Amino acid sequence: MRYLYGDSEPFTPAYDFIGALESFVTHGARVAKLDAEIRVLHEQGQEARRARQTSSDELDRFHRSTMEGLDKTLPSDGDPVLLEYCRRLKEVAVQVVAETRKTIAAAEGNDAEIERVEVERRRAEIFSSLEALLSLLRLPTIDTSVRTRLVDGRNEMAAVFAHADELVISFQLSAAKLPDWRQPRKVCEFATGVELPVGIKRGWFSRSVQQELASLDDELIGSLDLQKDRTELRLRRKATEKDSIAILIERSGDKVGAQIHYLDDPEAEEHRAPLDAVATAHLQRLDEGLRKGLSGVLTAKEKLLSIQHHGVDVVEQDQCAGFLQNLVAFAAPIVAEIARRTPNAAELALKVEKEGGRREEIYVRKADLAARLGILEPSLWSVFAPLNLGERPAADPPAEQTGGDSVVLGLDDIASS
Repeated sequence: MRYLYGDSEPFTPAYDFIGALESFVTHGARVAKLDAEIRVLHEQGQEARRARQTSSDELDRFHRSTMEGLDKTLPSDGDPVLLEYCRRLKEVAVQVVAETRKTIAAAEGNDAEIERVEVERRRAEIFSSLEALLSLLRLPTIDTSVRTRLVDGRNEMAAVFAHADELVISFQLSAAKLPDWRQPRKVCEFATGVELPVGIKRGWFSRSVQQELASLDDELIGSLDLQKDRTELRLRRKATEKDSIAILIERSGDKVGAQIHYLDDPEAEEHRAPLDAVATAHLQRLDEGLRKGLSGVLTAKEKLLSIQHHGVDVVEQDQCAGFLQNLVAFAAPIVAEIARRTPNAAELALKVEKEGGRREEIYVRKADLAARLGILEPSLWSVFAPLNLGERPAADPPAEQTGGDSVVLGLDDIASS
């Protein structure tokens, strides 16, 4: 199965971008709205804090002025009754000021908690919307790394996608969606005949340690961290045991370097020797097999873990506005090219070519996409303007269904095929 433009030319992104665009517009609009609400909450909180601070400062000034005036109007040799009156008046004034400050602090804490709860609720919704959006939208990557951990006999998997402009997105992967990864994996599933000097021979009458060749084919992968130029692999004999061997493979151009570390044997670790060219070649084969075996796991996204932009958490630091602008900048040229190749100017269409010479069309009306943005104020609508979906519609509810009579196959059917 492959994807084509509306004019039947190959669609180079090679996936259901129409479905991803619908998700982007729907969830992106929700993110933009919630992000704006968070900014309003912060602004209202700051305004309330400034107003309280102003009131507190005014109270302090008035209290000091009043006390100073009281002292000035009372002669030092005044009547004892008057002196007692002033003393008690000062005590009451000090008590009133203290109680007022306490009331202001309580109101401050109460409002801060309400703001925190409301902001966190919106951040959770934003995170959920971004998870749905990024599960379908495929951004160009500079580097990708995959991590696996064998926990209680099952593989836990995650992927980290590095994009341009220091954007890093992490996803938990679903091993349940990957039949090969539903159970522990052995080395021999990625490369056979892997022999390394990991066998340990100890002297009878000394503490000398020598490495002997041993096969790793039946060793289980306890953990794996696969990056562009670096692979860290940890092995164990049984699923219930701890990792006993760590293997590090690093690439620099055409050169490959490798190291072996003993995790549960300090003496062997102390006496480990550099690997020769034969052992390094074995590990290079294993590395290539691991990379091939992991090539199809990136589509099994299950849960968004984090979005980092220039080292800042996009959701926790309320940086979603800029993030959405970057996504729009990425999607706009693709949308423009789809529009240019779609016969109907009011639609965006792709075709799906299957075996047997069958081509089926998927499409969406631009007006329906624009309607999904109808929840946004004009200032937020402008963020999505580069998509050229038409005029901002009236404040009507977004359309529940997209497409028309000319659709041969629904989007859900395409996604499941």
